[in-house]
This record gives sequence, C-alpha cells and structure tokens, in this order.
Amino acid sequence: MRSKLVFLITLLMGLPAITQAEVVKQLFETSLPVVSQDRDIRQAAFEQGFFEVLVRVSGSSQAPSHIDISTAAHYVQQYRYLVAENRSGQVVGPGQPEVKRNLWIQFSESKIRNLLTENGLSIWGDQRPPVLLWLSVKDGRNRYILRNQDISVIKDAVEKAAKRRGLPIVWPSFDETDQKQVTYLDVWGQFWGPVVEASKRYSVDTVMLCRMNWDGVSWQVDWSLMLDKKLESWRFRSPEIEQLMVNGIDFAADQVASRFAVVNDLTSDGKIIIHVNGIQQLSVYSKVMHYLSSITSVKQVFPTEVNQNWVRFHVDMSGEKEDIQRIIALGKVLVPDSLPKVDSPLPVNAVVPHTLPATEDDNLLIYKFNQ
Repeated sequence: MRSKLVFLITLLMGLPAITQAEVVKQLFETSLPVVSQDRDIRQAAFEQGFFEVLVRVSGSSQAPSHIDISTAAHYVQQYRYLVAENRSGQVVGPGQPEVKRNLWIQFSESKIRNLLTENGLSIWGDQRPPVLLWLSVKDGRNRYILRNQDISVIKDAVEKAAKRRGLPIVWPSFDETDQKQVTYLDVWGQFWGPVVEASKRYSVDTVMLCRMNWDGVSWQVDWSLMLDKKLESWRFRSPEIEQLMVNGIDFAADQVASRFAVVNDLTSDGKIIIHVNGIQQLSVYSKVMHYLSSITSVKQVFPTEVNQNWVRFHVDMSGEKEDIQRIIALGKVLVPDSLPKVDSPLPVNAVVPHTLPATEDDNLLIYKFNQ
C-alpha cells in the first residue's frame, strides 16, 4: 500500500501546474539605462536595481530602508549589457550623455528571499491579484475613461509604474455592456455602486478608481481602492504624469501587498492539514499539489491520505494559518467546503484508509477543487 502511494505521487509530480491568480514573472530582474560600462556606473545601476527588486518582492516601498543598498553586488546572479532601444527623435539636453546601452540584471531569488526573511520583511509571491482600474480624465473640454484598447501617455505611465511594482492592472473595455451599468460621471464622481456592478464581468476582487483633472498648471489625481470591502483614498498633485502614476501605483501596491504578502518567521513553524474534496483525476491532484507548493509561506506539502474523491495534505509553513487562507482565497483554485457527510465505500484498489479527521480540529482547513 505504501509503495502504491509513492508511485502515485511520483507520477503526479511531473504533471503541469496551473493557477487562476495572475502569475507575475521576472520579479527578480530589471533593466536600466546606462551611459557607459564603467565600474562606478555599473555599481550605481546594481544599487538602483536592488532597490526596485526589494520593493517589488517585499510588496513594501519602505523595505529598502531596512537594507544596506551598497551590498547590491553580492545579490547579483548575472548581468549583461544590451543595446538600448531606438531613441530617434528624442532630444538630449545640454550636458546630458546619450544612453546607448541598457544593463540587464538578474538578482538571486534565494538570496533576496533569505535577506527579506532575516530582516523580518514580508515576501509577496508571484501569484498576485489583478486590479481593475477605472481611470477618468478631464483635460480642458476633453472628458473620457481610459479603455483597454486605448493608446495613451497616461496609460503607458500607469503600466510602467505597475510593472515596476509587479502589480497586474486590468483596463475596462467600457463598451456597450459597461456603459449600460456605469457612466463617465459615475467614475469621475467615484460612485462605487455602479462601478462595482460593472466590474463584476471582469472577475476581479480588487477595483481602483482614478480621477485626473488638469487645471492649466498641474494635474490633480484622486485615487480610491476597494479591497476586501475596505476603501482607501489618496491624492497627489504634479505637472508630471509619470511621477504622479508612480506615486499612485506605489500607494496602491503597498495596500494590496499588505493583504497578501507574508512575513516568514524563522522562529515559528506551523503545521496544518488541508482536506480537498473533488479530486477524482490525476491531473486535478497535480494542479492542487503544485498550487499549494507555490504558496510563499509553504515550506513543504505532501499527501497523507488519498481517497477516490478527496486528498488530505500535510502542510509545513511559516506565518499564520490565516495567511494561507487569504492566499488560497486569492487564487480561486480552491474554494471553502465542508467534510462529506457520508464517505463513499473504498474501491478495491484504494491506496490508503478513508477515515476522516475530527471536524473540530483547529488545524484542519477544508476546501474543494474549483472546477
């Protein structure tokens, strides 16, 4: 019986994994413009890239203040110089050197994670919630909502800032379907009722409103973020669109990460049991196994009981049980469930006993696979 279980697990580990939360790639990479390959210039780029990666991976714009940035080179895994993109048509100001190269840097994932953990800082995994952004603009006589299909300097600035923070942004279509539920004035006035209704078609849990008003001298930008039914609002003013978007997205990313990033406590190890119903195929088992293994705070996961309809996983983790529950809720691979009232009879080739644990166990979490 034990050998059958080992064989089953070995077979399943080779199958592909999926997740329904958006997976943000290249968290530990960055590319920066440089004017030369001089050592001092390279060191400065290492430090700037180190700063960006620390913020992106921790989810906190304050994380670098706890780290000695001058040690950046120690965490570089590899780097190389690339020819800069075509900058034709751009004017170089007096005394400014022309950028001809970009320095691509990849930092060590294991070293960065260890550094954040040792300093008591959070780690935000690569599975992150997409944020639907309704952005309304009033520029003199022009009034509009930025759509997914639009080409815009403002939109480019938002996406650049969001990529820097590893925050997935979704733009509304604002097509006929949307316009039946929400208007420009609803978004501009930040009336959340119709906005929430119109947002349901996008299958996101996090929605953000942005209102940009040009007064002839500068932009005033008002932001609002709805996360877990809690509303956060903030405001910035500047004539520079790019800086405004950086400030706005930084605040939003900090808020979202504070919900999902996890502090790995080296002094505290937790153990929980996750019972998952609806696992009737090998491919489903693989998806669930890989999904649980990918959660940042999970150190180790392995099955302890396998039935024809469910599997029970033992999970070693750092952090709290609530951290796991929040992240699972984000991914939507699993949804809360209850123990089956009556278990089906064991098949002839069952690999393990099918007894169920006591329902009052505080370390037991019960889910079902979300088809």
